Amino acid sequence: MKFSINQAEFLSALQIVEKGSSSRGASPILSGVLLQASVDMLTLSTTDGTLSIRSRLNALIDEEGEAVIPNKILVGVVKS
Repeated sequence: MKFSINQAEFLSALQIVEKGSSSRGASPILSGVLLQASVDMLTLSTTDGTLSIRSRLNALIDEEGEAVIPNKILVGVVKS
């Protein structure tokens, strides 16, 4: 997966969807953000098992793909 996106827009969407991730450590996958890059669209999704939040952003997608990245790590990288 390889994409280009406006940092401020990405951070704003990330801060919204992170509210849906679990902070209780029940399962490591629930504390991550699912990134899906396809056809000029980046989708960010989180869930805590009960609540799910999804945000879609326009992006320049060079290589399609998907990955789950721990929420805290992703926020730290995007902020820097």
